[in-house]
Amino acid sequence: MKTQIARLCLLGTFLVGTLHAQVEVKLFANSSQLAAHPIVVVEVPPDWSIIGGGATTSWNGTDAGNLLVSAYPLDKHHWIASSKDHSVSSPAVLTAYAVAIKNPQQGLYDVKIFAQQSSGQTDNPSASVLVDSSYQMTGGGAKAETGGPGLLLTASYPSSDRGWTTIAKAHSVSSPGSVTAYAIGVKSKTSKPFPPVTRFPSATSGGSLSPESTINVSSGFILTGGGAEVQYSDTVGCLLTETSPKGNFGWSGKAKAHSVPSTCTMTVFSLGLNSSNGADAKVVF
Repeated sequence: MKTQIARLCLLGTFLVGTLHAQVEVKLFANSSQLAAHPIVVVEVPPDWSIIGGGATTSWNGTDAGNLLVSAYPLDKHHWIASSKDHSVSSPAVLTAYAVAIKNPQQGLYDVKIFAQQSSGQTDNPSASVLVDSSYQMTGGGAKAETGGPGLLLTASYPSSDRGWTTIAKAHSVSSPGSVTAYAIGVKSKTSKPFPPVTRFPSATSGGSLSPESTINVSSGFILTGGGAEVQYSDTVGCLLTETSPKGNFGWSGKAKAHSVPSTCTMTVFSLGLNSSNGADAKVVF
């Protein structure tokens, strides 16, 4: 299908004025048309830079389900996501989200995308990447690639304060391929440093055929990104259907067993800017 691009689908504005650099954050979104293998792109304006993002499919809990294949930054101004049905027809609407900071003429912040592809071709690829020590990691993403029936995401999450991990798997049928992990780093170009970023993990959900969990950033923090990780002990597993912002301060992750029952758990992570140094954060709709 033809890729759709949204320039200004604004969900919220946050202003952070601190002893650090002043930061203005907006959340942008775009949705695909109903499709078996939807792809959607969010484009932010030139004076903005993407610092995080995610995606969610419109699985209703009763149909076979459409499963995440990718959600990652193409560059500073474009976030792309893709998903697919698998073995069973199940078209869906895919929504992609991009969190961006105002960066006039790209002069306030150095925003850099760090990427690492897995080695070789396997049915269970994984990859991790670190941002350089001079950057604050604000978000990240994942891309699975295969020439076969499909590799599907089981994890795209901040595995440390500076690192992002991506995991995918073939499901029911062999489909060797690779994954790429993306981490977004930000540092100030001015004399005021970029505010510190903190990683907030959720409690792991209970075991379920369709595990889900949500985590908010703490009071005094502003959401910049997040991720989700599925855990399973059998060889079947569950597959991501969502890793995306929930409201203005939270992150949500959802997964499902597909065709074959599998009990799984879910851990979700949010990343937030610390705006508590004498600052007020406000939301403008």
